[in-house]
Amino acid sequence: MARFSRLLPLLRRLSDPMTAAAIGALAASAVVLAWAVWRWAEGERLGELWTYTSQLTVVTIVATVLITPYGFKQEKPQGLASDIALLSTPIVAAGLISFPFLRSWRDAYLLDGTRQGVQVLAIAGLLLAGIGSTLLMARKIRTVRRPLSTGRSKASSPPRRRRWALTCLAACAPALAVALVIATVGAALPSPNLSIRAKQTLTDAVSQDNLPAVPTGAPTESIWHASLLGDITDLTMAAGARGPILMTNNGLTALDGNDGSILWTYDALDAGYLSTLRDHSTGTRSPYMLVSSPDHRHVAFAARVFDPRFKEASATTVVILDTMTGKTTTTYQFPQDDTDTDGKISSKEITLQLTDSAALINHDVIALDGGRHLGRLTSDMDGPLPVGTAGHSTFALAPERENDSLPTLTLVPDSDLSARIPVQSICLELFTPMDEMVIQDGWAATCSEKEAPEDQPQVWSISAINIDEVAAAGDASAVEQIPMGEGLGMNSVASAAANTLVTFPVREMEEGSSDTTDPPLSSEDPPWAGTVLDPSARTALPAEQSSSIGAATFTHSAPSGTMPDAVYELNIAPGGGASPLTIPIASTQSFDQDPPHSDLEPRRLVYNKMSGKSDFRVLSTPGCIVVVFMSNQNAGTDSKIHDEIAIYAVR
Repeated sequence: MARFSRLLPLLRRLSDPMTAAAIGALAASAVVLAWAVWRWAEGERLGELWTYTSQLTVVTIVATVLITPYGFKQEKPQGLASDIALLSTPIVAAGLISFPFLRSWRDAYLLDGTRQGVQVLAIAGLLLAGIGSTLLMARKIRTVRRPLSTGRSKASSPPRRRRWALTCLAACAPALAVALVIATVGAALPSPNLSIRAKQTLTDAVSQDNLPAVPTGAPTESIWHASLLGDITDLTMAAGARGPILMTNNGLTALDGNDGSILWTYDALDAGYLSTLRDHSTGTRSPYMLVSSPDHRHVAFAARVFDPRFKEASATTVVILDTMTGKTTTTYQFPQDDTDTDGKISSKEITLQLTDSAALINHDVIALDGGRHLGRLTSDMDGPLPVGTAGHSTFALAPERENDSLPTLTLVPDSDLSARIPVQSICLELFTPMDEMVIQDGWAATCSEKEAPEDQPQVWSISAINIDEVAAAGDASAVEQIPMGEGLGMNSVASAAANTLVTFPVREMEEGSSDTTDPPLSSEDPPWAGTVLDPSARTALPAEQSSSIGAATFTHSAPSGTMPDAVYELNIAPGGGASPLTIPIASTQSFDQDPPHSDLEPRRLVYNKMSGKSDFRVLSTPGCIVVVFMSNQNAGTDSKIHDEIAIYAVR
């Protein structure tokens, strides 16, 4: 009983709500600060605190250390000003000491929306310490001004349950109040909105029977032409279900292949479209990443979405559209913070392949319609997977090369993501420094080495093989290979123009050149097409016998007397004995408004890393073949300089 009597004064002091609140605040402060230190020790970023630490903060810490002990040692009442100074010192000091943490947290939040937890814990712990110290100081001042009664009747009676309940509530109140304030502020602050927002115009669907076919023969007429402002080096084209799809920095525009009218448009807001980097050795940036499915029913592109309220908040989103209507069928978003050193958006870590029904985005496979997750493609290969159109039902992994041998292409059916079917000795694009495979409408090419003189480039015996047939059979040797004769490699530009495989012909090395390791051939001079695959007939024709646009020769010349209003003439001369097509170019589409270097100057259909703006772009699409070139340089009237791009459709 005597021991209990000695505990009564302590229990009475603890049952005082102000004391309980002070002790609760200090205890919570110790726990929160310990948690913050633990998270910091685990590697969580604390920010550049010293950058935000001012001399005032240091002075405040020193003043607090000197003033606070004085307040707790006072034995008699002080003046009102002294009491205010003593009460305000701990909480003001806690606020000023928290200021560097608050500035660091704010800057991280404004940068990309990151909410760094360790700073919040440090601020909460410091504020609780300030609140607890202020409450203890207030109790000390109250005790000095009005000493607690020590009467025997009250001291001998134990604290009541109601008073202890109030004490427990008071002990928790500071921590709850600080937590409520932080939670309210956190809920009021917006998080980055990185969902893609777009301005779209749509069109009605048409029946399958009304979809135009892709022209495969020689063009005989020019059916329409159009123009747009932009940079031709940033223009990307893809074949849609009803005609060409053009992509610039202003978004996507789908045209009707029959008459050139606009079917639908898509312009992503607060976003930048990702580009592909074909030539890493020179840094030449090719146009935007735009991938169509082999059946032309879907098109996909990648965009970096930004929130303008934050400096660097961004995420990469892949958007898949129905090319018939322009409707978004699905989107796929994942974090992506990789940018070029010059700040331009790139796609170094993005993989995007499309079959007729599925998309391979990095290692995830999703359905083109609805975005249902179909599985994950695991791979132990280094480097990104190829970007582009795959087979109708088959994905293609990056070609693997051992030493100087031809690479092996690994196929993965989109219906069995665990299967791996190798195709050896894949023939590559001739003029690119990377292992760039060429797949058109599900067809790829294999090569076998032919003997060649040491001073001449390597000649290959080339055959076409259908990767969907290989994937279905499970073995490349079990399917038919179509001979395409001899060549130096594949011509990816001509292949894309014709929507079929086109080889690069055998050419002798230029006189005086001694380098045979990298093709010592200039891509400036024709011919650029060797053999053209005809998939429907399952045969291949020499370029001079093929009427395909991939084997055609393009020239421009002065106008003839029958076309007096033209400034130049565009001449398209296909092979196979077909008649050439001559298109008059009006004064508003005038080849940079400069005369040609000579009549019948050839325009090349071949990849050239040093190509200029006036090079042709040709693409076979449903309803027409589009020929694109820059027609008027610096045609814009606003502060931004634009080029005029001419688009001619033939069939």
